[in-house]
Amino acid sequence: MVAFISCGGMMHKAVLKQQRVGVNSAPVDVFVSRNSVASSSLVFEGCIESRTRRYSGNGQLQCSLTHDTVSTVKMAIVVVDHGSRRAQSNEALNDMAEVLFQRAQERCPNLSLVSVEPAHMELASPTIYDAMRKCIQDNASQVLIVPYFLSKGKHIVRDIPELVSKAENELRKEFSNVQFSTQICDPIGVSNSVADILLERAGLV
Repeated sequence: MVAFISCGGMMHKAVLKQQRVGVNSAPVDVFVSRNSVASSSLVFEGCIESRTRRYSGNGQLQCSLTHDTVSTVKMAIVVVDHGSRRAQSNEALNDMAEVLFQRAQERCPNLSLVSVEPAHMELASPTIYDAMRKCIQDNASQVLIVPYFLSKGKHIVRDIPELVSKAENELRKEFSNVQFSTQICDPIGVSNSVADILLERAGLV
């Protein structure tokens, strides 16, 4: 079953094993859409039982589910920026990775997130390959590539996918006995959250 998991206000596509369990566990909201489209992928292998189902206003089937284990899959995030010759700019991504890891633990406590690694597309280290390799060494079986970019320019459409594909091929040779998957997520894009940040930077709120 393909479902969308609501985690901190974000929608994530997940593959769920349909197994029935007891009802002593906390609920988790799952959105099952007729369209299998999502910007990132999370694979859930926990036991799940449906309690209630209802359609939301946008036509998605909203289910309140119980779970014994929400996720047994070890995940990692690689947050990717462009990279700079200016060391201070690159160091800022390290800070962002630390904040992202902390926020993920706070907002998605049931996810088995092993690490958040910074990576630069070019001009600086660690590279995308370096960061993905670190995730595999940390025993992550799913690596989410999260671009720290605003929009879908050529870096998102072409350059980063090519670098991820090359790194993945090399890592599958190096770690031939390890099974892992990668997923490239959407860039930051346009949202109310981004608009709020811009208003704060302008000193208007």
